[in-house]
Amino acid sequence: MWERGPDLKLSYFIKHLRIWRAFFRMSWMENLEYRLNFVSRFIVEIIWYSTQLVVFEVLYSHTHSIAGWEIEHVRVFMGSLFLSDCIWMMLFNENFDVFFQMVKRGDLDLLLTKPIDAQFMATVRKASPVYLSNLVLVVGYLVWAISNLETLPSFFQFAKYFFLLGCGLAITYSCRMFFVALTLKLHDANSLTYMWFQFYRLGMRPREIYPRWLRLTVTFVLPVGLIASVPASQLLFETSAMLYLSPLICLLFLGLARWAWLSGLRSYASASS
Repeated sequence: MWERGPDLKLSYFIKHLRIWRAFFRMSWMENLEYRLNFVSRFIVEIIWYSTQLVVFEVLYSHTHSIAGWEIEHVRVFMGSLFLSDCIWMMLFNENFDVFFQMVKRGDLDLLLTKPIDAQFMATVRKASPVYLSNLVLVVGYLVWAISNLETLPSFFQFAKYFFLLGCGLAITYSCRMFFVALTLKLHDANSLTYMWFQFYRLGMRPREIYPRWLRLTVTFVLPVGLIASVPASQLLFETSAMLYLSPLICLLFLGLARWAWLSGLRSYASASS
């Protein structure tokens, strides 16, 4: 039995990967039916990117550095934030945005009856492939921002950067799962999405610009500072401490998110009951 353990885990992973691929393919076909979405979402995202960038471009027209971050550094940070946000929007966001409606209408009941993990089904069943065009734009901006640095990062810095960026995505997933768990308990919790975005906004600025107490908060309590700030800092300044702390915090919050989900399911009362 013990010898078959790794094989069972591998088959379990492959099974879920195949299901995810099927979900993504179906989402792609569904998106192609409404091709105007590609254009409209692309334009909306360009406007959002531009408004975020303009704030810093204006600020740095009056100063050379803020908390050690120069304009070239902030551009890399914003490119990292956009990259993380674009991947999140493409793979997960649509599922989380409609979750409270699923609970309210009782649609979650159908997922709970499926012979597969309900959390997996609820959070990855819909994708937004239209963001692939945004991904190309964001990667282009990030490459341009990095190319304007005085010293180009090394290969190992890039490897650490993408590793920490993955940790940041996992942190985003974990934090949103906490709000999903609250939805399971409260049922009518539309305002929780708004609350999440207020916290997320703290991660849209380099954490070094915050006072010490707030910097610790966005690093350890509600670690939105790990989404883009820590990966960008690793690429720019090669900070070593967070390279080891980030994956530990990531694993901790993934575990807490799983616990919150299971706890929420125990409190969940079907809308159809």
